[in-house]
Amino acid sequence: MHNYGSLREIFYDIYAKLGLLFVRNVSTLEKVVGGMPLPDSLRFLYQMQEFMKILHTADVHIREYEDDRWKALQQVVYVGKENDIDALVIAGDLFDSDTAAHKLRPKVREIFSDLSFPVLIIAGNHDVNAYPNGAFLGEGVVVIDDLLKPYSLDGYHFWGFPYSDLQEEEILEYLHLAGQKARDIEGKHLLIFHGELLDIIDGWVHYGDEGNQR
Repeated sequence: MHNYGSLREIFYDIYAKLGLLFVRNVSTLEKVVGGMPLPDSLRFLYQMQEFMKILHTADVHIREYEDDRWKALQQVVYVGKENDIDALVIAGDLFDSDTAAHKLRPKVREIFSDLSFPVLIIAGNHDVNAYPNGAFLGEGVVVIDDLLKPYSLDGYHFWGFPYSDLQEEEILEYLHLAGQKARDIEGKHLLIFHGELLDIIDGWVHYGDEGNQR
């Protein structure tokens, strides 16, 4: 039988058994019970639960309503709902073109409506102009358009680097600035980047004709 040090530990143990699936963050649990610190004997249990479930996709390239690409996007959202994710990340080229974005924006608002998780989007090279200021894609949709302004969610910070026609040195400079800023922000940091690391180090030149066509 467990030897509890206080009545508070008994309460926490019961709460852990009943609420483990509903509270995955130590600080959140401590707030729920009026700021009392979590006993050391149970803190480790909850620290094991401090994670974020993120669904990532990119290059969906939707063009027409209800075509195969549209159905793929619907499936992504369905998977997110079924798996109780904390965030959906779309790392560029949700739309195949700016024209497609203009046409499909109302339907995208429908598919992103009433979600229990935020949808984080950055622009890709195909839809770089698809997100003008004021373009509304749903209540929970966040378009990250500035690498130095991360989106924060429950101690996780998403740094979005949308597609830009920059040279290698400029890209590395922005990444360095973001890294410096991240050091001053407590939490876990994630970079959302549209592109390939080979693009910024001239790595494709070693892939012959295939690389030269990129």
